[in-house]
Parts: sequence; structure tokens; C-alpha cells
Amino acid sequence: MNRNILFALLLLILPAASHATPPPAFSGPPASFAGFDLAVGKVYFRLKLAKAGRFTGVLDVTGTSHNIIRGTLDVSGSFSGIANPSKTPYTLALTGSTVATYFITGSAAGVNFDGFPMAYMRGQTVTELGRYTSVIETSGTTDIPHGLGYSTINVGKTGNAIISGKLPEGTSFTTSSLIVADGTATHLLIVDDRNLNNTKGFLVGYMAFQTTPSKTVSGDLIWQKPATKSHYYPAGFKTSVLDEGFFYDKSVAPFTSGSGTVALFHGNLASTGTQSFTISSGGVIKMDTPNPSGVKLSINRNNGSFSGAFNYSQLAGSTGNALVKYKGLLLQTGSTTTFGYGYFLSPLVDGTGASGAVEIVP
Repeated sequence: MNRNILFALLLLILPAASHATPPPAFSGPPASFAGFDLAVGKVYFRLKLAKAGRFTGVLDVTGTSHNIIRGTLDVSGSFSGIANPSKTPYTLALTGSTVATYFITGSAAGVNFDGFPMAYMRGQTVTELGRYTSVIETSGTTDIPHGLGYSTINVGKTGNAIISGKLPEGTSFTTSSLIVADGTATHLLIVDDRNLNNTKGFLVGYMAFQTTPSKTVSGDLIWQKPATKSHYYPAGFKTSVLDEGFFYDKSVAPFTSGSGTVALFHGNLASTGTQSFTISSGGVIKMDTPNPSGVKLSINRNNGSFSGAFNYSQLAGSTGNALVKYKGLLLQTGSTTTFGYGYFLSPLVDGTGASGAVEIVP
């Protein structure tokens, strides 16, 4: 998979434009913190600090409980208490003396977690404001999906964000996220969806924003899918995924002229399928001939989505005319470069199937 342009851009980690100014609360720390345990993906917390070290918030333990937490940090910045209604013991410890060094550590349900202060206060300019499109990619053994998932990331004026999309085997997800300040190095987007597969699965992690040469965001996430009755990966799995996104500017409409190629692979295909296409000056897509797999492609340039279909049987080396649909999102990786990434689901064989990947290359 040739994506050198993406990787080169995503290696940049630049100083953040601004952080929240500490309010007059407990020794001056920011009023809000959020975080979770990255290693296990089990505990998530968010809290607000008031004067004299008082705090209120939530403490979620995946698959077991949603708790309201409240208390008062002692003069050293520590607290031990019980989360209600689960009666789960937990601890908190606030360290640091400046915006660049504030940090919260804690423990609950046998795991440790940490958290960062919110990056923005009310009225501050959110430099990451806007809509991003991203590709979600797994790596590893054949018992995990190898399609390409995707998402849209909408960052609002307050620094909150809504992330929604499809994971590499078609699972839908939507979560409300927060931007936190990792010292002075960068801003992090919290990705935390614990509602997958009836709350038995989750997608968690941090994504780092960069601002130059264009607004980009990337990070390694943890995806857990439990055993289900699904025809696709019913045994479940836990794996890391790479999520990389770029600011999407619909005023710079992609694929309005020129040519490109649709590539189809994985998903139990016997061979990679490629099909070239041309785009007229009026933006009409036409598949080149020959087109033995009957590949079709449609692009919505306003929101960056695309969809299509192809003859799966022809690429799988089997008889018949099994028509399989695919869909995905376009990523604007530069002022003149756009790629597309998506997935398809193979027909079932003996009751199970696999996900495959789609790439659109200019």
C-alpha cells in the first residue's frame, strides 16, 4: 500500500497554538480533565474541579458500570473514595504546577488510568476547528478485518468533537470526543466509544493534531470486538488500529477531472483487482475499457463519500456474478492530492465472510 505522503505528513508534531488559561481553582489547575487507561481500554473518567479542590465527574468501567464521582482533593492533590453506584474503590492524584505540566493519575477496577486538562476554555480560538475525514487501518493476522474503515471528525467551536464512521468490517460507531492538552507539545483528541456490540466492545485511544503544512490528526487506537453471532469475525478479537485524518475542504472539490484507479484487495479475493477511470471536464466518472470486473464508482464531492460495486466472483476466481458493494471516504492529503479508502464485505462461504479493502488513487 503506497501511502508515503500520509506518513510523511503525520510524523510532524508541532507546538500547540494555545492552551486553556487556568481558572482560580485549586492551586490554579484547569477546571476540566479527561482520560482513560490506554493499555486495557477499560476505565474512562472526566471531572471538573471547583474551588478548594472539590470535584465532580464520571467514572466508566467498560462492560460493568457508569459512576458519578465527587469529592475533595487533599492539600497534596490526592483523593481515595468509592464510585457510586458500583461501589468501586478509586484514587486520584493531581500533579503539576503549570498548564504544561498538569496531569491526573488514578486507579479503579484494578487498572491505572491517566488524564490531561482540557485544551480550551470558553471564548478561546480552536485552531483545529473544522471537518476531517480519516482512514482506519488494522494490521496483523488473518483473523482480524483487513478492510479500510473510515470516519468523519467534526471539531466544534468549543473544542468538542463528534466522530462517526465505519470500522473495517462495517461496524458503525459514533462518539462525542474532547480535545485535551498534552503539555506544550500538541493537542490530543480523545476517541472513546464503549457502546460497540452492546457495550461489550470498544474503540479507545488518543489522536494527535498537527497544523502544518495542513491540519492533520493521527493516532493508534485499541479496538475490541467480543464474540458475536455475526457472519463476519464471530470469534471476536482485540487489535490496534491506525487512524489518520486530514482536514476536508469541500470548496476544493476532489476528482473533478483527470483520471484515477480503483484497487480492490483482501476479502478472500484470489487476486488484487484494479480498474482505471477517467473524469470529464464536467466531473462525470467513466470507467475505462476493458472493465472485466464491472467496477462502478460514484463520488459525493460535497462530503467526500464514495460508493460503488464490482463483480466479486470474477476476482475471487469463482463462477457466477456475485455483485458486491463498497463504500468509503476521500482524504485530502494536500492541496492537489486526494486518496479514497473504504471496505467491502465478501459473500458468505460456509456461513462466514471477510472484509476487503478499497483504495482510490489519482
